[in-house]
Amino acid sequence: EDLLVCQVARGSAWGLAVLDTATGASRDLLPRGSPAAITPAWSPDGKWIVYAETTESFDATRPPANGDLWAVSLDGTNRTQLTKGTAAEWNPRFGPDGRIYYCRAEAGAVEIWSFVSPLR
Repeated sequence: EDLLVCQVARGSAWGLAVLDTATGASRDLLPRGSPAAITPAWSPDGKWIVYAETTESFDATRPPANGDLWAVSLDGTNRTQLTKGTAAEWNPRFGPDGRIYYCRAEAGAVEIWSFVSPLR
């Protein structure tokens, strides 16, 4: 099965959808709304999607003002919060070393951070 995870919008409300590239069928993985679900990525085993949630309108030209990382299983269940704090965190990606790498902005600085993935 060839699936693509997409960040989808209606106005400024962002959600996640999964598209079957063979059939063209899509389904919402997370509803569109607030908080917005942005910058999704697949886990290497295809069982999880990691993404960021933010309460502001997403603008790809600058970091979000806030955001934490979350994961959801492919069927839309098992939502799991991965980070929590005052810094903006977005654009999570799985590394080949079992870590999740992501962008983090705080006090005007943008850095790349990582942690060992708890997803199994």
